[in-house]
Amino acid sequence: MNAAAAAPTPAMPTSSRSTLLALAVGLVYLLAGVLWILVSDDLLHALAADADSLSRMQTLKGWFYVASTAVALTVGLRWLLAGWERTMRGREAMERRYRLLFESSPHPMWIHDAESLRFLAVNQAMAAFYGHSREELAHMALPDLEVSDPGTDREAEASTAALHGSADVVRRHRLKDGREVWMELSWHEMEFDGHRAGVVFAHDVSARVEAARGERELQARLEKLVAERTAELEAKNRDLEAFTYSVSHDLKAPLRGIDGYSQLLEEDHAGQLDTEGRHFLRSVRKAASQMGQLIDDLLSYSRLERRALQRVSAPLRRLGEEVLREFESDPRLAGARLQIDLPDVTLQTDVASLSMALRNLIDNALKFSRDSLPPEVRVGGRVDNGLCHLWVEDNGPGFEMKFHDRIFEIFQRLHRAEEYPGTGIGLAIVRKAMERLQGRAWADGRPGVGACFHLEFPLIHP
Repeated sequence: MNAAAAAPTPAMPTSSRSTLLALAVGLVYLLAGVLWILVSDDLLHALAADADSLSRMQTLKGWFYVASTAVALTVGLRWLLAGWERTMRGREAMERRYRLLFESSPHPMWIHDAESLRFLAVNQAMAAFYGHSREELAHMALPDLEVSDPGTDREAEASTAALHGSADVVRRHRLKDGREVWMELSWHEMEFDGHRAGVVFAHDVSARVEAARGERELQARLEKLVAERTAELEAKNRDLEAFTYSVSHDLKAPLRGIDGYSQLLEEDHAGQLDTEGRHFLRSVRKAASQMGQLIDDLLSYSRLERRALQRVSAPLRRLGEEVLREFESDPRLAGARLQIDLPDVTLQTDVASLSMALRNLIDNALKFSRDSLPPEVRVGGRVDNGLCHLWVEDNGPGFEMKFHDRIFEIFQRLHRAEEYPGTGIGLAIVRKAMERLQGRAWADGRPGVGACFHLEFPLIHP
């Protein structure tokens, strides 16, 4: 039977322990013999009364020495033989267990020469998995199973190098029927028939490798898609910037001309116009002003969308007071009751976004409470559970809650422009500002009672 067909049997190493024991026994015997010769003769001369007695005692001493040596050798040999038999029985039991483990393993296992990688022994699971008989594998080496192509030559070299020491490697192997599989090889060094060899436990990991490859391909596709979408977004941002520039310069310039010439016409030639003509002229100026305000609001919305967040430390109460100071010259404050009660906390926030949201809510409250007697605007806030909650409340006409989501949409209005002038962009800016702060905006209202607009965002301490 050839080597690959036989179950592996480890070579019996020379026992240094037995050699040392034999040397120790020989040394003890030598010392005992020398002492016997030196001591026994002096003892016999001291005990013998005459020459005949000495001769008889020397004869008895010789026979005693031979008999004791025979008994010691017999006992020692029996003890050594019993130990050797126990060792051999233990080794045979170990070999049987090792052979059973090797043969009964459901996974491919083999032993190959550490230098040539030639198969020295294989189990039945390996022969069944790869499709080669044990006789065929006896004339093969590990590289005969590996797939070799220009894309994997370097990997094959690394794999072969790794198999010269304890290692776990993943290699692509070809079965006898031509199918290719990915095998994880766990290799450990051993001695086999006096040669340095390696025992290998192989496991089919094709599903895992293909899944990892699929994940890499998916990640590559996603990265490519992200790059394409990023390029598209950058192009759209450039277009938006060009549009913003056009709006802020090319569209507002004619409006300034319309308003300027209308003002000159009203101031210098009003006497040549009748009442209806002067009304038309004021309507033109009002429409130009509203169009200019709409363009300004659109630019603010666009800039808020594109501007990078800049979180800085900001005292909340001082920030609210600075926003209110912007309304000091507003005629709508005449006779109005304005209350502010903000917590004295310092937080990390984007000041521009938060200020814009508060500014638009206060402006909205002043606009809708102008007909109340007196107009009331209350600004409050609290910090709780890691959130900063602000609100702006008014005593204006309020609204039906069924229109709640609509009021935060751009260009959506619940009242006619003749009743409450505006562009329909202010509350959209508020919602966008809160989204940038990873927060939210909502409102409560009842017709004829008033409305309360809320802002809530995560509190980040400096």
